[in-house]
Amino acid sequence: MPTNIGLLATDHDNKYYDITHTFQIDSFTYHVLGLRKDRPTYGSTYYIFSCPDCTEERYGIARATPRSLPVLRTSGNFEHRLTSEHRTILKHHSSSTNQVHITTSRTDRPHTSSATRKKVENGTISIEQSIAKLLQTEHQTLVTSLRKAIKADNEALIRSIKNSSKKVEDEKQSAEQKLNETLKNERQSMLDSFRQELEAKNTTLIQSIKTEEQVLIQESAKSMISKEEIVLLFEEQKRSLESIYEKQNRTIDSSDDRFIQNVTEVTNTQQVLSTALNHFQITLIQTVEKEMQQTISKIVEKFESMTLEITQLKQSLEQTTEKRSSTTIKRNDSDLLNHLFVEQKKFLIDTIEQQQKLWSERLQLIVRSALFEQKSSSVVTNTGNTSSSSSSTVKVKTQQEQTTDHLLHINQTSSNSADQHLFKLSIKSPEPVSVFAKLFIAGIEYPRKSHTLCQQDPSHSDEVTCYIAPPAVDGPYNVIVYAKTRTETAYRAAISMRIPGPNITQSVFFPYTFPSFEMHQCILIQPLQSFLRHNEHVLIQMVIPDAHAVKIYNGNDAVVLDDDDFTNGKLKKQLQVCGDVYVYGQWKNETDSPICFFYVI
Repeated sequence: MPTNIGLLATDHDNKYYDITHTFQIDSFTYHVLGLRKDRPTYGSTYYIFSCPDCTEERYGIARATPRSLPVLRTSGNFEHRLTSEHRTILKHHSSSTNQVHITTSRTDRPHTSSATRKKVENGTISIEQSIAKLLQTEHQTLVTSLRKAIKADNEALIRSIKNSSKKVEDEKQSAEQKLNETLKNERQSMLDSFRQELEAKNTTLIQSIKTEEQVLIQESAKSMISKEEIVLLFEEQKRSLESIYEKQNRTIDSSDDRFIQNVTEVTNTQQVLSTALNHFQITLIQTVEKEMQQTISKIVEKFESMTLEITQLKQSLEQTTEKRSSTTIKRNDSDLLNHLFVEQKKFLIDTIEQQQKLWSERLQLIVRSALFEQKSSSVVTNTGNTSSSSSSTVKVKTQQEQTTDHLLHINQTSSNSADQHLFKLSIKSPEPVSVFAKLFIAGIEYPRKSHTLCQQDPSHSDEVTCYIAPPAVDGPYNVIVYAKTRTETAYRAAISMRIPGPNITQSVFFPYTFPSFEMHQCILIQPLQSFLRHNEHVLIQMVIPDAHAVKIYNGNDAVVLDDDDFTNGKLKKQLQVCGDVYVYGQWKNETDSPICFFYVI
């Protein structure tokens, strides 16, 4: 505890001085007040004060001096209560001082200053010792009391903390119970609301499914109606084709009958006139050949137009069925339609093959019957001479044409197998030419696109290749090649040649080519046959000059071409046949133009 203790007050009356002594025990500071004269006497009294309340009037301390001394206060706010022991010590001290004062007054003996000083110092030391003991005991009692009070306060605080913790735990448990109850109630309410929403959604979903089922049933009924219409359309088409075929057979039969009747009538009448018989026979054979050639060419043209119309009709039907099947018709419906298309196509192919066989057989029968009715052997010999003369004229004509077209060099090869024949004719020309060929058998011209294919040689730019596929008819085969240069406007006969051939059991038909094939000078490398087998793996290899893009349709599916399938105008694609194969090209007009197509059997 800091102190500012010193000389507090000085009284110059009678030359008395107030002197203050201080000392410190533990953390407490005590002040001792003394009184002396200029010249020391034996009458001196000392006082000690420990607090502001501890005055001499309170504890019965009497002064020897008539004047009151100033009280020295501690700089700290310290207070003590004096116990009974303290009071006895102070009383003893006061009584001793009074006795000393009385003796001094009675005797009035002078004392020296040294004796007085010793007494004062001894008294001060005894007072200090007693005060130290007193303060020590007071300090111990205060410490023990403070410890007890602190201990009691701590125990009370611990009890209050325990009580408060119990209250907190109880409040916590009650809050948790309330929270659990509220969570249970909220969970139950959420479950109820979720169930209600789920039931509402289920009802709406069931209603929507029912409406969609009704719509699907209606659409399926519409699709069944459209299917029935398509089937009726096919049946009508089949009936019309059968009626056309029957009419053509009737016309052929009637023309054959009329021709036989005319031949028999003419031969009967001409037998009477033997002189004009030879001339009549020649004219008769010529007229018969002309009429048969005209009728057969007309029939072939009709059938070509019919096949073209049938393919166009088939394409339109496929497009309509694809459009309808994309919305309503399912996979099984498309399979039925494909099966129906295959049956119709097979029927048409069979009818065409049968009709071709009938043409050849009836032609042979007509010629044989006409020759059989000639009873005269001279007539037969004359007809042989006339036929040989006509063939010699053809040979002479071909020789003349070959002399005029001396720039063309011919290289003829034949590819013969056990069941088919294919002849290849290579023509080398110094300048680019356009070429097509015609096939004649016994004076009859056969369809050009089915039995001949002329195109640029893929490996030699100065060569033109012509493929000839004779039908299943005995040879010899007469081939006439027509050509024109870029400066010419019309084709003219360039080469005429005669190819001997044995019996052919199976003929080859070339793929059908559209006008864009010849217009853009496309080249077909393989396959060279028109009919492809179902599920057969085929490599399509072509040259399509100046084409921006190429598309291949395998049945109803579009074939996806890789980057290396069509490069620099060369097409090379391996595929498995699923239906009729169409090849389309795209040039400057940005539209898909058909090039060729293959049948599926």
